[in-house]
Amino acid sequence: MVRTKNRWILFRVVQAPTLEAGNVVFHHQDFGSEKILQRAIMNAVSVNYGPFGRGMLRGFYMRYFNAKTGIGIIRVPRDTATMVLSSMFFVKKIDDVSCHFEVLHVSGTIIHLQFDILKRNREFYLRECAAAEKKGIKTYPLTENLEKSNAEIMASLNKPED
Repeated sequence: MVRTKNRWILFRVVQAPTLEAGNVVFHHQDFGSEKILQRAIMNAVSVNYGPFGRGMLRGFYMRYFNAKTGIGIIRVPRDTATMVLSSMFFVKKIDDVSCHFEVLHVSGTIIHLQFDILKRNREFYLRECAAAEKKGIKTYPLTENLEKSNAEIMASLNKPED
């Protein structure tokens, strides 16, 4: 049995702000499923590297994506990690939504990404809670959102690969 070397990439989908009535507005578009993002990255590799790049993606796998926070994890073969990272840079639109990928962390093991993603999700939900309090909403479900997010992360890290 041959051991395959992988790289795990933690990324965030950042949507471009729009200008409405002189104010900058940050929209949040739900992409529906992991498959849409996976297809966008694979298409970017195909455009930038042609059939060679597409063929090198044999181990590409979207492991986790949280639509609310926009954070996800993908697994790529170690040899093609730079190819995927450079192609992610050129993605500027996904399903007619102007956005880009921000690479947060690249690791050889998924455990390090797990700690990083738990920390980032906690920061996200604390910001959401502070924004809700600022608007006067007193019943923001912070602990429920954190527990749900942590359970999703643990489930996605333990799920069998396709």
